[in-house]
Amino acid sequence: MIYSSNVYVRPSYHVDVMINRFGKALVDERAINGSYQNDDDDWYDNGSANGGYNNGGYNNGYHQAMSDYDFNQLIQNIRRQWLAKLPTAKDAVNSNYFNTSQVRQILQIFSSEPDKLELAKLSYRNTVDQQSFRLLYDLFSYQSQQELDKFIRDVDRMNYTH
Repeated sequence: MIYSSNVYVRPSYHVDVMINRFGKALVDERAINGSYQNDDDDWYDNGSANGGYNNGGYNNGYHQAMSDYDFNQLIQNIRRQWLAKLPTAKDAVNSNYFNTSQVRQILQIFSSEPDKLELAKLSYRNTVDQQSFRLLYDLFSYQSQQELDKFIRDVDRMNYTH
């Protein structure tokens, strides 16, 4: 077996699933409309196209990362905060969806490793490309990487058993 997982297909959506030679699954989901053309070769590149939309994880395309405009507004709002920077960021990661690159930008606003770790844990469930989340590990010490890795394994285990 090369790969085993569920793919959820929403009504009126075209879904392409490709398993590359390294066993990595790429899922592309597009709304079917009257002008749909044969896009079979238009696979996006692991999160940078479509704003990181439907690039794996548990969301399976049901959520889309914030638009660049909305995300930039959010970043400005977090940076403007003097005393409420962390609560503002926590509220944002709990109520929006992000791609891993956007999560990185939020984490980089903070210098405190415990704050970054808390935000990373909070943002994991709302990250549309969860399989890329480990690309954030370079922002953390080894000990925090281990803690984040355990957290992700626990969340993944809970999602697979429910």
